[in-house]
Amino acid sequence: MNEKLIRLIKIIMLVQARARILARELAEAYETTERTIYRDSQTLSATGLPIINVGHGKGYEIIDRFSMYPLHCTEQEAMAF
Repeated sequence: MNEKLIRLIKIIMLVQARARILARELAEAYETTERTIYRDSQTLSATGLPIINVGHGKGYEIIDRFSMYPLHCTEQEAMAF
């Protein structure tokens, strides 16, 4: 579960930093499958985070002026978070 939480936070940060990033790019960045990224984006969306899939092959983006400040912490600190 800790790995998933860290991955979710990293996904938020990367999608926020790059407009329209593909699931394939996220999967490669976090050494997981595209299917895992799809499930993670559904999880984030269910929590109220305004992340959307713009369309097949167009990627993900965050809408509605959402912003999360960068977290500069160690993996151990992120796991405690």
